[in-house]
Amino acid sequence: MSYIYERGTMNLEIFKNHFMLRPEQTIVIDQSFELDGEEMHLLALTYMDNSYTLWVMDCLSEEMDEPKMVFDPSKRTNRESHERRKIFTTRSIESLEVGEHIFEFNGSSTESFQFQGNQSLHKLQYFIEQGIELSHWDNVSISKMQLTAHMNSESVPMVNMSLKDELLKLKFRTYHKEAEVFYKYSLNFNLDAPVELKYNNPFEEKDESFYVQGFEIYDLEKYVDSIENNDKYKDVPKEDLDRMIDLMTNFFEDLKRKNSTLVLMTYEADRGLPFQSTGYLDKKIELSSDNSSRAMGFIFKPDEKTGEHGKKLFVTSFQEVPNDKLDTLEFELHSVSKMYPEKIVMV
Repeated sequence: MSYIYERGTMNLEIFKNHFMLRPEQTIVIDQSFELDGEEMHLLALTYMDNSYTLWVMDCLSEEMDEPKMVFDPSKRTNRESHERRKIFTTRSIESLEVGEHIFEFNGSSTESFQFQGNQSLHKLQYFIEQGIELSHWDNVSISKMQLTAHMNSESVPMVNMSLKDELLKLKFRTYHKEAEVFYKYSLNFNLDAPVELKYNNPFEEKDESFYVQGFEIYDLEKYVDSIENNDKYKDVPKEDLDRMIDLMTNFFEDLKRKNSTLVLMTYEADRGLPFQSTGYLDKKIELSSDNSSRAMGFIFKPDEKTGEHGKKLFVTSFQEVPNDKLDTLEFELHSVSKMYPEKIVMV
């Protein structure tokens, strides 16, 4: 887990507990395998605090550029904040089976050598000192590598065994992988008919279509009506419903103060797509704003499940559209995801 500290505040205890790897036991594995076209390397099992951690290294397909930083918060835009988000893929391991032993894991944490440099390098040094040379990656930039710890939070006894040259069975959980794209669209707010738009899916290496059905302005009155007159909330305690309405009341008051509007877009596609409005991305970040809109995406669902083109219907929320940008809606698509099913890998 990445440990954040202010410059000049690190002490020896922080260094030992968060930057060094000091397990009670290390069982070296040192085996490579391939998953979904990418090479991965099982480093070792370490035993510490009465539980095991499985350490895995993999290599990103390309090095990610660190975005330009704007150090003055008053000048930073939502776009710059969004672009700082890096796409990492963690393939979560559910269990490792060797012979009669099964090691189960219920959590994972990934460190990038590019963004947690020293912290990750100290751990990599530890594994190299255990005899794991990783010579097949000798000419690969360290900034492309990432280290994942698969952990078990339950106490388990220490076992004495060797895993080198043993047949291992890894069970991977279902996961989503993201790829960065960039598409910008512009449509009139009032549509006479659905509009077909396209993007290139890097996973399928082909263009795919989605159909925008229309836009609507969403306000507090519509939200309250959806809460009070919806059967799915009938068993929710009244105090919880009142709390939800209070939060949204504050949200809409915040929007009004910023001369912005919440806009919903209904679209038809093969999969949900993470759109964001250009107007919102280009606005300066308001540090004092209590904006809870990012949690709203789960509220909105279309009444119908399938559109006229046989694809699924989705509703996305553009959380902060400036009022002077309502005639023409500009929105962007920055990533596409693919779901991979759970998988068994023999190593």
